[in-house]
Amino acid sequence: MSTWQSTRIAPELRAVAEEYHRAKQKHGEFTMDGKMGHDVIINPSNNLLRLAALMEEVGEVSEHFTYDKVDDPGLRKELIQVANVALTWASILRGYDFEIEEAQEGILTQ
Repeated sequence: MSTWQSTRIAPELRAVAEEYHRAKQKHGEFTMDGKMGHDVIINPSNNLLRLAALMEEVGEVSEHFTYDKVDDPGLRKELIQVANVALTWASILRGYDFEIEEAQEGILTQ
């Protein structure tokens, strides 16, 4: 077992990888790193569009802090979606299309 697998965040790292796949299946080529999304937002000047996608997810997190949603179990799911968008954006900025299969074969399976 590698060091990261024994950490507290290992289940969340797996959940982010699963969310990446779920989003790809749902949105197809229109995800941030999909062909259509990538063509629209690959230009570094389009970071505002990436920020909008991230803030939309953060907004969904904030909805869990209204008076009627205290201790809502959906908060974890929304935080994982925020992490997915942030990691995908970070991978675009380093010039690499993040492919979760490679992560699963490498980092996530070590």
